[in-house]
Amino acid sequence: MAAIDLDFQRPRRAGDVVAYRRFERTSGWLVAPQTMTIALRADGSPDFQIDLVRARDASLDGYGAIDLRVAPSVDLDSVRRALDDDDVQMAGVQGGWLRLLVREPGKTDATTVVPPLAFAPNGLGVVRLAAMLTADAASLLKNALLESIVLVEAWAELWVDGASPRLAAVVELDGDALRKALPTDALSAPIRRSDVVAALMKPGVMSGVPTAIDALEVADAVADRLRVLAAALVPSPGADVTEWWTLSLDAGPARLHWDLRDTVTATRVFPLRFDPVALVRQASNAGGLDRLVVTREVIDLRTGDVPVLVTANIPERRSPVLSYGADLDAPARLPDRPAAIRETVELEPPLDRQDVVLRFSAREAPDYGVQTFVVVQADSGVREWRAARVAHAGRDLRLTPDDFAVRFLPVLASPQLLAAGAVSVAATWDGDSQRLAIADAAGDTLVVPRAATTVTCTCVVTKDGRTISADALAGDGVIALDLPLFREAGSHTVQIDVAFSDGVPLVAVELKPEAASDRDAVVVSFTPAAATRSWTWLASSPFTPGFRYRVFTTGATPARWSDPQSPFEALHLDARALVNSRPSV
Repeated sequence: MAAIDLDFQRPRRAGDVVAYRRFERTSGWLVAPQTMTIALRADGSPDFQIDLVRARDASLDGYGAIDLRVAPSVDLDSVRRALDDDDVQMAGVQGGWLRLLVREPGKTDATTVVPPLAFAPNGLGVVRLAAMLTADAASLLKNALLESIVLVEAWAELWVDGASPRLAAVVELDGDALRKALPTDALSAPIRRSDVVAALMKPGVMSGVPTAIDALEVADAVADRLRVLAAALVPSPGADVTEWWTLSLDAGPARLHWDLRDTVTATRVFPLRFDPVALVRQASNAGGLDRLVVTREVIDLRTGDVPVLVTANIPERRSPVLSYGADLDAPARLPDRPAAIRETVELEPPLDRQDVVLRFSAREAPDYGVQTFVVVQADSGVREWRAARVAHAGRDLRLTPDDFAVRFLPVLASPQLLAAGAVSVAATWDGDSQRLAIADAAGDTLVVPRAATTVTCTCVVTKDGRTISADALAGDGVIALDLPLFREAGSHTVQIDVAFSDGVPLVAVELKPEAASDRDAVVVSFTPAAATRSWTWLASSPFTPGFRYRVFTTGATPARWSDPQSPFEALHLDARALVNSRPSV
């Protein structure tokens, strides 16, 4: 089971949002995204483009395309105030669907210009919607952007993983009773999760439910387990945007048992609505909206030709990637098309998109094969990894990180760590490795083969010839580098014991952090009855994590400070040696 971060058990309302505890932690909250923000290009303009493509031959239809990147977001400050807790973060999104609709002012019916499209974030939370459009749909979006003639709305259905509620109950589900309790078309058409929960609460469907536990809590937990066993998430089929399933229950009597104390990963769907055109307008304070509409002409488009929009949603900063893209192919089809189709599409940042025309015959469907490739610089040299060939159809080819034979591991470093020294990160796998220098907050991306059995990542920080290192783990697919990774950083506690002999009744020791001034020193006294003490300090830098000590004197001449001592080892002192180290008067 993959690592779980969010816990769906006993959520808490925080203003307009619901907050969830971190799994198996008593502190920290996670909240699902509440809106979207438009991603920005390097020049600060919105990452949004509408294409209008005309065919020179007037007998052939033109087409259009839309391409935008958005990122889920939530007002964390307001949630923190509502919870009176600063430890609040946005939950990670594992995937979902995105659809686009337009509506003319004064009308209630909306026209779907982009049906629900499955998406996967790029590892940094950015979602990309890229799709071919009819010429009419592209014109509608152009009018919405430039002239506000029509209204545009987008619906996102976000998948968020978490631990299903655990309850002190062992329940039995009567499959035949559940089928009868569900709506009549539940097994032949999509069904709302809420309808399944309602059916589970009907008499005779579940047994073993303790009276001390709320029946809705039990039904909610059982629904999570039923979804894993016998259902699949599907996009909302209409205007009721919520969590929908396709449910598969075998006919005949069936009894299912669950111990609700067991941990099960559940995927919940969080719908949100946003206006992408409004976001683009807000991000374009300086104007220039017309630059976001590209009109071009295709000279040699012929009957049977299929324009394909190839896009990828992977981290933009990826210095190890020398080349990547996909090979598109279709075997010859006699007698209509004697030549095989073979096209190589190479994608480049920042657009990561390419248009290609596949020349099918007029009498065949646009079915073709896709094989992705990535050429990467590793420490051993240049390596190429190819994914298995998969079948594909249609005019949109949207590539996500999961479509490649490599794992993209975005690396981000905190400002505090970048200020501490020169930061680098290395990945090691199966006899090979890759190293990156992280120079700024934008970070970079490690690229490792998906087939690697074990991948270890190490962060190294260097300053003035000194080096510290720490293991770097990927959480939610991102390697977040910060000072707390390093055991040398932050607070330290050391145990100090003094061996007494020769009648020494008392000894006092001065202690200070390694890089601190004398005015920051503290005095700790030891006696035969209290010969062991502990001391805690805060290292001002991970490169100076230790401490120094000296015997305390009341005279004008202080003793010499010791060399820096390790913060990770106990300090053993001798009382007589300390007394003898006092400077002579």
